Amino acid sequence: MAIVIESYKGEINAENIAIRVAEWMKNCEKTLDFVYSYTPTELSVLEALQGNPSLKICDPYGYISEVPLSKKVESIENENGKPVNKRANISGDLTVKLTTGEELSGRWVDGKREGQGIIHGQRLDKIGVHSILGEYQDGILSGKGKVIMKDQSVREGWFQQGYFHGPARGSSPHGVLNYIGHYKAGIPCGLVWTSVRGGGWIVGCVDNQGQFSGPDIAFLYPNFTTALFGEFKDGLLVKAKEARLSNIEIKDGLLCPRFELVSERTFCYWPSTKDDIQCPPMQEDPYESTILKV
Repeated sequence: MAIVIESYKGEINAENIAIRVAEWMKNCEKTLDFVYSYTPTELSVLEALQGNPSLKICDPYGYISEVPLSKKVESIENENGKPVNKRANISGDLTVKLTTGEELSGRWVDGKREGQGIIHGQRLDKIGVHSILGEYQDGILSGKGKVIMKDQSVREGWFQQGYFHGPARGSSPHGVLNYIGHYKAGIPCGLVWTSVRGGGWIVGCVDNQGQFSGPDIAFLYPNFTTALFGEFKDGLLVKAKEARLSNIEIKDGLLCPRFELVSERTFCYWPSTKDDIQCPPMQEDPYESTILKV
């Protein structure tokens, strides 16, 4: 799935399209249909090994007696905080602390986790994740789970072989929708919607590191009609032109937008400083021009 850019075709029913987008957003916010009505594709071993491992949302640990976990165990504590002998039968509600700074908590049975468990630590902190909560089967994180981000927003989705994989929905601590898209082996992939402060959305196909980078990314304003379409790098605007949402299509629960350029005016990322305003002073913002006249 990819964003499509079309040539200017004249009048379109922008209000109707915006209503349909808002309705889809509201449904995604209120329900988990997008996540749990569409079974994720099977994750192959080859796919799991592809990509930068440091960027992946995952729990790579299995049996405590097998590598890589066996070489990283620093200490084990029971639910009362008392130490447990590493050579003992590892069973019960335990917290396993690793030399990496990670902590694995949950119910352990014969050296492996079973049922609900949590992992958190420095490795996940570096990619903006506070912790992962999910179900373990035979020591491996599998099925439905949650990713708690460092800003306390929550992404709900699926885990396969320990990796966040498949459709996912994110929401703020107050339940406001802020992410819709897919993950592949722990990294965002394909068409992704991510909200930004102020009510707008960045939408487009992310690169192999899960970032909005490339020539076909859009920033959609809060009216779900006006947009800036063009090149982004790691989520920041490089160069774009004024566009508008011209059509939409829903594929496997994910809304795929079509845009058409309406102006040749160029917009860039112009960060101002205390000494200088970089933005051209006479250039109108395409969204503000629809709601404000001076």
